[in-house]
Amino acid sequence: MARADNAYSRFIAWVKVALPILALALLSTLFLFSRPDRDGLEIPYSDVEIAEKSRGEQVGAPDYAGVTTDGSAIRVTADALSPDPANPSMLQAERLTAQLTTPGGAVVDVTAREGTLDLDTRLVRLSGEVDLVSSAGYDAQTDVIFAYLDETRLESAGKVRASGPPGRITAGQMQLTRRPGEPARYVLVFKNGVNLIYEP
Repeated sequence: MARADNAYSRFIAWVKVALPILALALLSTLFLFSRPDRDGLEIPYSDVEIAEKSRGEQVGAPDYAGVTTDGSAIRVTADALSPDPANPSMLQAERLTAQLTTPGGAVVDVTAREGTLDLDTRLVRLSGEVDLVSSAGYDAQTDVIFAYLDETRLESAGKVRASGPPGRITAGQMQLTRRPGEPARYVLVFKNGVNLIYEP
């Protein structure tokens, strides 16, 4: 019985030494043969993007929603918003969108690559590949569109190309405004040298 106890004790003592050594050996092979995952270590921004983001304050994914004085709902969102260093009341926006919903249920969506928001005049300027889509079936492209936060009003700064129920349209300017004599209704107006290619 004593011999069995001695053999068991020797076995336990040997295991206490051998197992930690075996564990260390296994861990060392993991470090020797593993490959570093460089994908997880790289910062997903270029040097130029990092420099731009570090220049000043910036708000990510801002979302503004309000109601105009004549009852339309307006919502403005962007990927990022930052103050203009030269004019604190002017905000610079990246990938700007504006949605206008009239009291009658008509919806107009405007998207642009960039834009500005003037806090003093409450005017949004959308610029750079501006696209306007209305629930009435119109799709228009222009360089600059102004959206007013206090009233239901959108207007392009210059030439516009559009397609809609009548066909293809080119014009010197486009406006979304109230229908004269009918305050509750709104119309999309093309003016200043309108050219219509009728497509029945």
